[in-house]
Amino acid sequence: MLSTCMTTPTKHDALPRHLPDSPVTVDCDSLVVHDIPSMELDVRVHGGAVQFTTATTFTFPLTYGGSALPKDSGPPIGMAMNHVTVQVADATTPKRRRSRVRKFSHLERIELLKAAEITPRHIAAYCAEAVEIRASRAKTLRYLKRRMSGDLEDCEDDDSVEPTTTLVEHKRRRMYIPALSELLD
Repeated sequence: MLSTCMTTPTKHDALPRHLPDSPVTVDCDSLVVHDIPSMELDVRVHGGAVQFTTATTFTFPLTYGGSALPKDSGPPIGMAMNHVTVQVADATTPKRRRSRVRKFSHLERIELLKAAEITPRHIAAYCAEAVEIRASRAKTLRYLKRRMSGDLEDCEDDDSVEPTTTLVEHKRRRMYIPALSELLD
């Protein structure tokens, strides 16, 4: 009598076998050669060129708190933690086009949040949090510059010159907002 084992398919079964689970998955142990005496190695140095034959593109949805704080103003809107699509393309034909990541202006960030039906109260809270983080970073930078220049030796007991926040106080929330990714498609 033959027996068969039925298993439920997983998300990994739907992907082709040559795709990695994530863009950072690398099996480094299989690439390392151990215990080979240097006399046995025949090392030849060729040019410094590397050629890639395939390009894997991971698409991530937008989310609040998914990126670094914008330099000028506005809440942090960026990539979510997990990708939603994977595309593999042939990269043997050279392309000389270079591109940059698009940056949203303050008003574009606010409009994206409004279109995703985030309440004005929450948008204001996000912006206030961003302003507080920027102020904390500026104060820490001033403190570090004064410390490096030696200006803090005579006022070590003065709390006004030390930074007021720590990294623990500003753990930003990551929030996936489906409407944000739908707006940009």
